[in-house]
Amino acid sequence: MHKQRQQQPRQKQLTRKARQVGTQLATRKKSSGQHAAIKTPFPRTMRRGMSHKNLALPPIAHAARSGPQRRDTIPAVGRTFAIGDIHGELAHLNRLLAKLPPLFSEDTLVFLGDYLDRGPQSIEVVERIESLRQTERCAVITLRGNHEDAWLETLDAPNPGFLLPEGNGCRALLRSVVDVSAMDDLKQTMLLLQPQEWFPAGLRSWMEALPFFYEDEHAIYVHAGLDGEGHEWMHPRMGRQRPLLWMRERDFFQGYSGKRVVFGHTDTSSLPPDGVASTPDHVREVWRRGDLIGIDTGCGRSGFLSCIELPADRVYDSR
Repeated sequence: MHKQRQQQPRQKQLTRKARQVGTQLATRKKSSGQHAAIKTPFPRTMRRGMSHKNLALPPIAHAARSGPQRRDTIPAVGRTFAIGDIHGELAHLNRLLAKLPPLFSEDTLVFLGDYLDRGPQSIEVVERIESLRQTERCAVITLRGNHEDAWLETLDAPNPGFLLPEGNGCRALLRSVVDVSAMDDLKQTMLLLQPQEWFPAGLRSWMEALPFFYEDEHAIYVHAGLDGEGHEWMHPRMGRQRPLLWMRERDFFQGYSGKRVVFGHTDTSSLPPDGVASTPDHVREVWRRGDLIGIDTGCGRSGFLSCIELPADRVYDSR
């Protein structure tokens, strides 16, 4: 206990480490072309039998655990702009960012995770987000999503159940990293099932450092939701981590009450009716019910990318 009290809150450590790793990724020059098959600027090797090439990165926490975050550590901020699941859709991200107002030092951009898969430019999405740390005056927070979590698991133990289903979009990430134009479907599939051979080490380190939640005076921000059941839902620092990334509990969507929570992960067209007569149900629009705001509007699945500005409750999207 004494040692824990001396440590900084884990959440702050991870946010800082993600920022440090991102700074290196955003400023790193593209590879000189030693391995023409690799399109990503993250240095890697693709030749059979060669070891992976690692980036020179600061130490990264291998278990991103959200540590204690006392109430008096919650930042007093200006505006917060929370952005939903991007899924490799760089064009949608750029259109959305172009619609935001000028951002100032007291503002915060919070990305709710799921940067990868489905869309054609997963690597470029991460690079674009990390470039914001260099070009914008505001704070930039990048949270972990369930797709980043699934990739970290499958890099340790390749999981065909995650890698192969077309709906997961893992093949799109492979194509974002590797030039597969000369490969037939079978060769692509075999390569996909060996992610240790092609997945960028720098991207893995970046994902490992992503925190599980963020909180400010306006809201709690998570990828999917909170841990709990019925009408009892725990603050992210108190509950299990997996529900923060993976949960889709109807009890949460219908019964949560407390500090406002902004989440992605679940397409808003599949969320329960919000009870507002003026808002059509089961459509892809930013969803509000009580103290909840859902902002996954299907980017990467023929939808679009959405952003909520707090405390103004103003919506922006990539349409």
